[in-house]
Order: sequence, then C-alpha cells, then structure tokens
Amino acid sequence: MPEFDIPGHVTSWLVGMPELGSIQRPYEISRTFGIWDGALDPTRDSTYKFLDAFIGEMAALFPDDYLHFGGDESNGADWKANPGIVAFMKAHSMKSTDQLQTYFSTRVLALVNKHHKQMVGWDEILTPGTPKDAVIQSWRGVDSLAVAAKQGNRGILSAPYYLDAMKTAERMYLDDPIPEYSTANTTLTSDQQKLILGGEVCMWAEQITPQTVDSRVWPRTAALAERFWSPRRTRDIPDMYRRLAVESIRLDGLGLTHISGPESGLRQLAGSEAAATQLSVLISTLSPVPFHERYKQQKTSQLTPMGNAVDYTRPDPPLREDLRLQVDRYLTSTSTAEHNAAHEQLQALFQSWIAFGPTLDALAPEHPKLNQLTLRRSQLSKLGQLGLQALTSIESHTASTAAWTDEQNALLKTAADHSELTDFIILPPLQQLIDTAGKH
Repeated sequence: MPEFDIPGHVTSWLVGMPELGSIQRPYEISRTFGIWDGALDPTRDSTYKFLDAFIGEMAALFPDDYLHFGGDESNGADWKANPGIVAFMKAHSMKSTDQLQTYFSTRVLALVNKHHKQMVGWDEILTPGTPKDAVIQSWRGVDSLAVAAKQGNRGILSAPYYLDAMKTAERMYLDDPIPEYSTANTTLTSDQQKLILGGEVCMWAEQITPQTVDSRVWPRTAALAERFWSPRRTRDIPDMYRRLAVESIRLDGLGLTHISGPESGLRQLAGSEAAATQLSVLISTLSPVPFHERYKQQKTSQLTPMGNAVDYTRPDPPLREDLRLQVDRYLTSTSTAEHNAAHEQLQALFQSWIAFGPTLDALAPEHPKLNQLTLRRSQLSKLGQLGLQALTSIESHTASTAAWTDEQNALLKTAADHSELTDFIILPPLQQLIDTAGKH
C-alpha cells in the first residue's frame, strides 16, 4: 500500500510545482530532517484537479484496495499566512486549521472513492467530522485508535511498532493492536474492536544503510507478525524468544543479513577477523539508542556518514535474553549441576568482558572509529569485575559490604545513560546479582 503524504510533507512536490503551494516562494530539497511549513492549498479547485489526475494514475499502478494519503504533521503555518486561505476559513465558519484539514480530507476521500480505492490517513485527520469510510492509522497511540473506533472509523495501529525506536521484541510483543481501554478508560465493545484492522511495523530510514537495514528490521518483525495474528492472551515471552531464535536462523538462511551485516561491519572497524571477534564481545552487550536520541546527539542529516560502531550494534541482541536466563538459572535452580553450569558460564562471560579491553586499546590508534566506544569499553570492563565479585560473594555466602553495593549501584546508574549512541542491554541481570550478593 503506497503512501502519498498530503497536504503537508510536500516540499518535494512544491519544488517542481510551486503553484500547488499555499505560499508562493522558492522551494528546495533539504538535506536535513524535520517538519516544514510547505502545504498544498486546500482552497483552490486546481489543487483537486491535480489530485484527481494523480490519484487516477496511482490507482492504476497499485492493485491494492487502499491508498494512503498521510495527513500528518501539517502545522497550518502557511495556511494562516495566506490571506486568501484565512478568508476562505472565515467564509466557511472554520475556526481552526484542523477544520480546514477535515475539509481537505473529505474532498480527497471523494476523489479516492471515485477511483474505486479506500483512503487511509494518519490520526491527525481524525475529527468529529471525519467521514466514516476513512481508515485511521495511529502513530500517536492507542487512545486515538480507540476514539476512531468509537466514532465508527476503521483503524490500524502503528504507535508501538516503530522499529527505529529500538524497543525490544518483548516490549512490542506485549502491545496488542486492539487497545483494552480508550481515553475514557472504558473497554471497547466487540463491534468497535472489529473496526481495528490490525497493526503495521514501521521503520524510518534516515539512519540506516543497505548494510544495516536488515539488522534493524529482523528478527523483531517476525515477533510482531506473530503478535498481529495472535490473541491478546498469547504473552509467553520466554517461549517467544525461544522460537524467535529459531526463526532468526531461518531468515539468515534465506539470505537476510541481520546477522552477517553487523559481523562484516565489525571486521571493517577492527581491521581483522581476530580483532572483530574481540570487538564483538563489547558490541554484543549494546543496542543502538532510539532514533530521536541519536538525532539529538548526532544531528543526523542526509550527509551524516554511516558505518560507525553504533551501526553494527543490533536492537535487542541475543545476549539480553540469554543473560537474563543464565542469571535466573544460577539464582533459582534447585539442581546443583545446573547451578554450577550457570555459574561457570557467567564466570566465563564476565571474564571475557574484562579481557577484551587491552586488545581494542592496542588497535584504536590504527582504527580511530574504535574510539567511538571508549567509555563503553571502560564501563564493560568494570561491569565484568562487578559480575565476578558478585559471584564470589554469592558462592561464599558472604554478604557484600554496603560500600561495595553503593559503588556498584552507582556504576549501573552511570552505565544506564545513553552514551556514545548506545545503550547497555545487560544491566537488569547484573542488578539481580548485586541485590542477591547483598543478602548473603
């Protein structure tokens, strides 16, 4: 299903056809990202004449029953700055640009229906006057989706499923497309729930490359596909991860590069397979920060170089769930053999966190991009020491001192910050070990 976003997000249209704009001025393609004032003029018949021809052409090209016409993030600035548009609003008793957008959406919907398609729009087009045959897609949350359903509009939920937010598969898996509660905190009726068509997995492309796109999309999308076809009561997270690991290998066998792409990137950063193996120890403990956090730190634009250390970290990497399970087995297993095996595995893992550092320190002068994770390298070594010390305390049944506990908690707090465009994914199990060590 294609999306042609109108009346805002049309700068590229107005570069070629400035006469469609609400304000006549030179337009140019921007290399930075954001929300611009440019918008189609909703008061001129020539706008709808153009859209009629455009929709007719697109309807012939795309066989799907639905055409998406956006409607999001149109800030109304150019409409308010045009005296003719302001006069139009006054003549039609419109008190806000929201009402003008409803007028625009209604006319576009008529054109879409004329060409035997169904219109989808983002939740900004939802007002009490929105026609009932417009499908509302919510990127802002379940509340607007519930309002749409109560109003009689069909809906699609996107809000929790933006992959660029770098949420774990677990967090997104627990968010069902059918919200249990509306803004009034009352459950939707069964008929209203039937109006919710499902969900959409979303991925912004400003911070990805052909080498990294698969690692940002897969395997989390497989978990969301299951979420969309499963009832809400299907919520077994450990079993979901068990099956997702199998599916990840199947996807790899199909030629997707969510595993091989980051591995190749690490070799480019480190300069050799052996060094990449050491770098992977650090990378396995990290995930990229969410899209907006990266934009804030990096001021990303179309000219921002990719291929940095953060680009080869994976959202929700396998170690996150593996470490949680290892620590859980170590702390709760009633089997001596299982407890001892978990202890040995954790000990080896923590030792690897300490041992990798000197190798990367020696490589950094010749491979400067390794210095992008200088703080994280130092922190991981300390976290490895934390883990070993906690294991020693637990195994000896000797409670750690209050001073040691305070020091380690301070380390975890600092390590939890968004730093060097990355987040640690290993901190909650380490907190469990600190808490347990303090009780012995």
